[in-house]
Amino acid sequence: MSSKSINLIISLTRSGSNWLSYILGSSSDSAHLGEYHRPFSSHGHIACRLCEANGFSECKYLYGINNVDKSNAFKFAFDRFQVKSLIDCSKSKEWINYHIDNEINSQFRMSIIHLYRDFKAWFVSERRRNKTLTIDDSISTWININREFSLLYSSHAHYIKVCYDDLSQWPNEEFPILFKKIGLEWNEDFLSYWNYEHHGLGGNGASFQNIGHLTKAKVTTGDDEYYSKHRHKVFYDERWKDELTVKEIKRISESDILMEEYSNLGFRSFTAAH
Repeated sequence: MSSKSINLIISLTRSGSNWLSYILGSSSDSAHLGEYHRPFSSHGHIACRLCEANGFSECKYLYGINNVDKSNAFKFAFDRFQVKSLIDCSKSKEWINYHIDNEINSQFRMSIIHLYRDFKAWFVSERRRNKTLTIDDSISTWININREFSLLYSSHAHYIKVCYDDLSQWPNEEFPILFKKIGLEWNEDFLSYWNYEHHGLGGNGASFQNIGHLTKAKVTTGDDEYYSKHRHKVFYDERWKDELTVKEIKRISESDILMEEYSNLGFRSFTAAH
């Protein structure tokens, strides 16, 4: 087997997957691909937000991607970036399942990185975009989808379970462990991922740090004021403290099924919340 590795991030939306991909892709031995499935799922889709923001019709690395069959997607990326590790935050079960079973990828080590985010932070982020969400229904969604991901991938040889909140609060303790698991060396400078050139798809708050200053950048943060205030800063997103009422926080903390899930997962920040 090749020493090269494909690292596929799976998570609920708005759990920090692009942020994680940028940091993992800041090593000289790795490349952030972002939501790499999009050019293969939607023909003609832009492949790189950085090159787009700089006014280029195609990415200087991923040019010609629309002529690549999805079976060769990662071989193509390895050939173009010339790194030993690719980071993909597509978060698509169909995309992951296809590439797990793709014989062409059998030459590469493949890791599934299951990213969790504290329910409170995830819920308020989703509610900014959908005001009709309820706490009880959202707890069920958070638990059921994460359980589905775990059921699908926990038996994979290289299944890695991580938590956005742990990584954000204790980066110099948690990131070295993750980097070692995927065969990369950790450097604290990677937290300032905007200082590195990243080619790939991503147009949310994490991408705002990287390309938000460019006039042609296509970025949707859901809260531009917040991200402008934190531009080029290493921070832990705790907006839920301002957006949830005391009653809502109490309701969440009294959810037996959620607290049991927190306890079973065992993340440091979840244990503190429990």
